[in-house]
Amino acid sequence: MTRPVVLIADSMSDEVIAEIACVADVDYLPMAREATVLKRLASAHVLVVRSGHRVTEDWLLSAPSLRAIIRAGSGTDNIAVEAALGRGLLFASLPGANAVSVAELGVASILILLRHLFPAYSQLRDGVWAKSRYVGAELQGKTVALIGFGSIG
Repeated sequence: MTRPVVLIADSMSDEVIAEIACVADVDYLPMAREATVLKRLASAHVLVVRSGHRVTEDWLLSAPSLRAIIRAGSGTDNIAVEAALGRGLLFASLPGANAVSVAELGVASILILLRHLFPAYSQLRDGVWAKSRYVGAELQGKTVALIGFGSIG
């Protein structure tokens, strides 16, 4: 029995690619032009995208072997979901897949703002070292939290 072909059209971590490779042949095209992706899509059984491509009805027409689409992330605005479901394709999104990364970016942003890192970096690039101007505030003794809804907050 031949292994399914999973076309990954956007960047993914090496760990994710390795896991998929355990059960399928992986066609990894994170930097490919749309024409190249469409050509390779003709033999793919599963398409994995993030937000780098728009999966239109034209994409679906060029994919006779396609059985499923996976949106590795939240939102489906870049996928013609109704057309895919109308063709009987399986569809899944992974809205919590990037929750830790987004939460960590939120914490990093708090630190950047608290310590005035962006203006300090900008001046440093211009050759100015104004260390005392950008001391900012220390996080010690303060409470920092991400408040929100869903898996990120």
